[in-house]
This record gives sequence, C-alpha cells and structure tokens, in this order.
Amino acid sequence: MQSFPQPAGKKDAKRKSGSSESWRSGSPNIGEEMQLRDTRSCAGSEHESHRSLSREDLCICRILQGAAQFLCQGHTLTMKRFVHVKNPYLDTMDEDILYHLDLGTKTHNLPEMFGDVKFVCVGGSPNRMRAFALFMHKELGLVEGEEDIKDICAGTDRYCMFKTGPVLSISHGMGVPSISIMLHELIKLLHHARCCDVTIIRIGTSGGIGIAPGSVVITDTAVDSFFKPQFEQVILDNVVTRSTELDKELAEELFNCSKKIPNFPALIGHTMCTYDFYEGQGRLDGALCSFSREKKLDYLKRAYEAGVRNIEMESTVFAAMCGLCGLKAAVVCVTLLDRLDCDQITLSHDVLMEYQRRPQLLISNFIKKKLGLCDQIS
Repeated sequence: MQSFPQPAGKKDAKRKSGSSESWRSGSPNIGEEMQLRDTRSCAGSEHESHRSLSREDLCICRILQGAAQFLCQGHTLTMKRFVHVKNPYLDTMDEDILYHLDLGTKTHNLPEMFGDVKFVCVGGSPNRMRAFALFMHKELGLVEGEEDIKDICAGTDRYCMFKTGPVLSISHGMGVPSISIMLHELIKLLHHARCCDVTIIRIGTSGGIGIAPGSVVITDTAVDSFFKPQFEQVILDNVVTRSTELDKELAEELFNCSKKIPNFPALIGHTMCTYDFYEGQGRLDGALCSFSREKKLDYLKRAYEAGVRNIEMESTVFAAMCGLCGLKAAVVCVTLLDRLDCDQITLSHDVLMEYQRRPQLLISNFIKKKLGLCDQIS
C-alpha cells in the first residue's frame, strides 16, 4: 500500500483502535467477524477532521463507514484471514524453493494445488499422517479412491504430505529442529497458495503427568522446561524469546467436541516441550542419567503443580511460529503413560494403536463440524 506523508506534528502520534497500522499489518484479529455499529469517530463533521488526518486515515475511515452502513442493513461483514510471513526478503525473490517439501513457486502451481486448504494437521510419524489422511478421506466421503491419495513430497525423504479435500496432512519428524524446518516451508506454502482462514493442529503422542494413559490433552499453553510460556530461539548470536500462547477459543471448541464422543477422556492443560526424550524429560532409562529418582519425581510434581499435564518435543516452536504468522493453532496429544509411575511405554500394540487414533477421531469430528457435516460425526 502506498504510504502518504502525515501532517507535521502527527508522525509520532499513536493511532486509536481500528488504526491503519493494525489494518496494514494483517493482524490475526481481522479475520474475526466485525460488527461495526458506532461510527461516530469517523462520521462527525468529516470536513473538520480533514486537516488533522492523513489521506490514508481518511481512506480507511470511509471504508469503515461503508462497512458500518452495510452491517446496519442486516448484512455480516467477514474478512478473510490470510497467512502472513514475517520476512520482507521473500518479496525480492524470483523463485521460492521449498527444498524439504520438494515444491517451489516456479515448478508448481501452489494456488491451484493448495488454495482450498482450510485445515492443516501435522504429526511426527509419516505412517500416522498417511493413516490420518486415509481416515479423513473416508470420513469426508470424498469421491476419488484411496489410491489417488499420493505423497505430495515423494521426491524427498524428509517429510510426507497428503491432501484430502480441504485437509492437508503433513509429518514433521521428532523434535524442535525438525518441526521448525517443516513449519517454515509449510507457512510459506500456505502464503504462496493464498490460503485463508486456515486452522493448523498438531496431533501426536506424549507422556502424561498425573493423568491416566489414553487421556487426550488439548493444550492451552505450551511451556518450556522451566514451565515458562516461551520459546527461546538463538538467532545469529542473540537469544530471541517468543510467546507460546495458543488459541484459547479453539482449545475450548475442541474440548466441547470431545464431550460428544463416548468414553473419550480429554482435558485442557499445559504441555511441556523439551529438547530431549531421555534426560531432558527426567527419564531414568537412558544411556546417561545424572540425577536420582527422587529429583526426577520432585521435578515432575513441580511441573504438575505448574499446570503441566503432558510432555512432548514440538509444542513451543509450533505455538510460537503459528502465532507470529496469524494461524489459529492447537495441539492435541494422547498420553501413553503416566510419568509419575514409569518411564517406559509397555502398552500392547493394539492398545497403542487405539490410543493413537483418539486425537485423529477428535480432529475428524471437529473438521466435519466446521464443514457442516454434523450428520457424519463419529
């Protein structure tokens, strides 16, 4: 958007709510339905305010006036929530190669391939995400056969990706570095494809704290190993701290969906993200162990008191990156054991498979509800 010079003395003035700054930046909030009823701040004596407002402010003011008149006639104004990248250098590139996804802006028509995506589900295991794609294909009653569901990233062995209608299923591997790489390229993919109103959900497995195995934890906040709601990223030689708050409204909506599934133990709680599966999570069964059983239990009990209900290895960077790019995001993980009782997973194969399907079932019902397929909810 062209910028206009502001009148002298106005350059540093803070803008009021509904400002052009938030409108230009593509804040996630603009995707919500806006009911604009009071336009007195813009209406008034418009000719008297011309001298104190920039041309851009006046333009935005008139847009809001028109929107208010539209709403007063009984209409609803809904603005699309696009995916925003926070990198000005992308605009200077002739081509963007999504190397680890085996996709690119010149080699593939990304808007045609992915423009209708509304839901993105990510998980660690390639086999699990393929199984989820096949499950969604069946649940959505899509016309094409299962044999048509191909791995879009077949040209690389890093990640797998499957598309079933408006649902994209992608694997991300294990740990912060692996999911971080995938998220950078996924978010750019959604941006290049001009996807809008996208909801992204991580589904996976985790270790529980003080809850029964098989419980599904819907994360309200991802925390680090110090129980702080933050993700620390080393950029050049600086430590950058980013918020890990997730969409509370989305978490509540998922929890309400879980209540309609018989015999489905679910709860909302904090999820702790660690950089390691063994010592980093206080396990006593790794190749290295530098602490006692008593210290392990003390740490896990303090985590529980801080609101942590499960432990995994991706949620903080997932929450931080999705939040910065305006994506509604959630983390839904089933617990395979209670870490206060044991460190090793001893479930039978059949029980393990049944537990792993629980997040998939919940997300399937949520997606069908959002698509208006309530009669097909499992």
